Amino acid sequence: MKEGHFWLSDMPEMSTKSFGSYHHRICNFVLLRLKETGETFYYVNTHMSGGEASARSAELILKRMEEREAFSKYGLLLNGDFNVTPESRCGKIFNESGKVRDLNLDLGNNESSTVNGYNDPDYAYDRIIDYIYYTPAFMKPLTYQILNEEIMGGYISDHRGLYAEVELKEEE
Repeated sequence: MKEGHFWLSDMPEMSTKSFGSYHHRICNFVLLRLKETGETFYYVNTHMSGGEASARSAELILKRMEEREAFSKYGLLLNGDFNVTPESRCGKIFNESGKVRDLNLDLGNNESSTVNGYNDPDYAYDRIIDYIYYTPAFMKPLTYQILNEEIMGGYISDHRGLYAEVELKEEE
């Protein structure tokens, strides 16, 4: 399957709440092919619930993407709101898997918050909870930036945008 989704739960084929949390959470994926070179990689996007649910979601994402040969044949970029800090169990699962790495961490650890409070001046949530992971076997990270631009005098989301560039490694 070149595109699709699964739910971050004990029943990933059905719309169910994420590992005991209050929310339904999903992971979307697509296999992309660069028109100019023919190179392919998976782009994966998700929104996790935090805590133990995010740790279990990380395990499920690694398993499901392994089944799609994302770590042996294609590589992937994974991004989203993981609702956990870098030192969380979720982060350790990804970074210690040997399959993906935190792009921010590998390019110097920009410690700016990825949350902006959605135009609420009293909002004080200064943490990194959004990430871009990549497969080092297939990609070389070039740039990473946390965007903090206002549009028309405010933010369009409670999260800051993430921007990254990677170079796809040539097959050996």
